[in-house]
Amino acid sequence: MATNLPFEGPDARPGLYVHVPFCLAKCPYCAFHSVTDTGLLGEYAAALFSEMEKAAGAFAFRDFDTVYLGGGTPSLLPPGVVEAILSRAARLFGLHPGASVTLEANPGTVDRKRLAAFRAAGVNRVNFGVQSFRDENLRFLGRIHSADEARRALSAARDAGFTSPGLDLMYGLPGQDIDAWLSDLSEAVSHAPGHISAYILSFEEGTRLSRDRDAGRLKPATEERQAELFAATHEFLAERGFLHYEVSNFAAGPGSISRHNTKYWNGAPYLGLGPSAHSYDGRSRWWNAELPGYLAAAREGRLPVSGREEPSRPERILEALFLGLRQSSGIDPAAFTSAFGPRAFSILAPAFSRLADEGLLSLSDGRYRPTVSGMLVADGMARHLAGILEEEGR
Repeated sequence: MATNLPFEGPDARPGLYVHVPFCLAKCPYCAFHSVTDTGLLGEYAAALFSEMEKAAGAFAFRDFDTVYLGGGTPSLLPPGVVEAILSRAARLFGLHPGASVTLEANPGTVDRKRLAAFRAAGVNRVNFGVQSFRDENLRFLGRIHSADEARRALSAARDAGFTSPGLDLMYGLPGQDIDAWLSDLSEAVSHAPGHISAYILSFEEGTRLSRDRDAGRLKPATEERQAELFAATHEFLAERGFLHYEVSNFAAGPGSISRHNTKYWNGAPYLGLGPSAHSYDGRSRWWNAELPGYLAAAREGRLPVSGREEPSRPERILEALFLGLRQSSGIDPAAFTSAFGPRAFSILAPAFSRLADEGLLSLSDGRYRPTVSGMLVADGMARHLAGILEEEGR
């Protein structure tokens, strides 16, 4: 199951993603597939177990070394269901010794006892959707938890055996200034997390925040303010020893880097289970139906796959540029040449040099790595480079 994107690490074992689509309330910024009817949770679990059995026979994925339960709100699952998911994964596919097993959690859905039960079920990494330690921000973001609940959840996680829990934060909220954001970051760091994901608030099509923006009910942060906040985030966390290893991701040390998410960014294969989950085998991608179609497929005894594609070479090059330029590890010319041929890189080499002269890339250890300024415009750089290849006919 070899991959065909060029930026994989030395360990290209597949990862397993399980999508848990249930939430107690839908956040106004969220475009991920989720539902609030938790009464369907039992039928969902049965459908997931059925999918696992069928997927083991249909696909060649084996020996996962990462498992990621995302959502939605995976912490709404009973710990016994999580244990059953992991035991089935081990039996049907195999779990590599020392596999990283991550559970996303909403602070308002857990306590020490529940977190300890998840730990006993086999979860060894927990990541909290904190978003902010300010109640006014949490209300704006439609979160079900309070700032105090976030603090208690982080403390409870340590008591339950998670020595360095991770947390997500969101910034670039309307009217947010640098001092307010740094206050959030400062409190986050005070909890000694192993990992921080810091996302600029985005206005995704179809979300309530997007509609509010379009109707003039709120004014997004300007690009200038977003750039200031991004630079302040990097400086604040770097000064405190965090590795800024991807545009939105910071690790307290190399051992805290998200092994699972790095698979997505480096072109490793992964199997996605659950409603709307995506999979990639190194050549093709496919994705599942959303919850109604997913449950219907289980009742009919078939896999819930609703679409499939095989990315073209230009699409793979664009993706490789997008993902490589978002990571501090950057792009390795030798790996790029191996994946896409010497002509592709020879066409791009002058542009890489120009971007380095402009301070957006640096050349170190033979790799073109984005600077902090470059990370901020990584997607634009990728489009620019892909456009050069298109003009040259690749």
